[in-house]
Amino acid sequence: MKKQLLALIALTAALTACGTSAPSVFYALDYNTPANTFQAGQNAVISVASVQIPAYLDRPQIVLKTQDSPVLLINEFNRWAENLSTASARVLASAINNAAKRNYARSADSRGENTPYRLFVQIVHLDATAGGDELLDAWWSVATPDGAPVYTAHSVLKQSAGDSYDDIVRAQNALLTRLGDKIAQYCLKNIKK
Repeated sequence: MKKQLLALIALTAALTACGTSAPSVFYALDYNTPANTFQAGQNAVISVASVQIPAYLDRPQIVLKTQDSPVLLINEFNRWAENLSTASARVLASAINNAAKRNYARSADSRGENTPYRLFVQIVHLDATAGGDELLDAWWSVATPDGAPVYTAHSVLKQSAGDSYDDIVRAQNALLTRLGDKIAQYCLKNIKK
C-alpha cells in the first residue's frame, strides 16, 4: 500500500512537471517615454489619428525575423502588454511633444479634443532581428480634420538591437521616437496653429 501511494505521488509530480511552462513576459513599448499631460487651456495642434501595423505584427506575441531569411519567429512567452498600434501612437505623440518642448500632439486614445491637424501613420515594416539591426519603414501623412492631405512622407530608419527581448523592445521604442522627431521637425517648421 505504501509503495502504491509513493508511486502515485511520484507519477503525479512527474505529470505536473510536464504540464508546466515558462511564464509569459509582457513588454510595454513606451515604458521609458515620459508622460505628457495637458495643462488647462493648452490645446494640441495635431492628434495621432491612427497607426496602422502590418498583419504579421498585429498580434500579442513579439515577432522576430531571422537574419537573411523570410522566416518569422513567434514566441508565445514574449508578448506585448497592449495593442502595438495603440502603444505606437502614444510613443509618437510623446516624441513629438518632447521635440516641440511643449504639449503639441496627443494620441487618439487621449481624452477627446478637436485638433487642427491629424497624423496618419502606416508602418510597412517594423522588423526586429535578434542581435541585428531593426528596421522601421513607414509612410506618414499630416491632414486637416476633414482628411485633406497637407503633407505626406516616407521614412526608413535603422537601429542596432541586442540579443534579448528587452533590447529589441528598447530599439523599437527608439525607432518610433526617432520617427516622432522627424514628424515634429516638419510640423514645427510648417504648421502654425
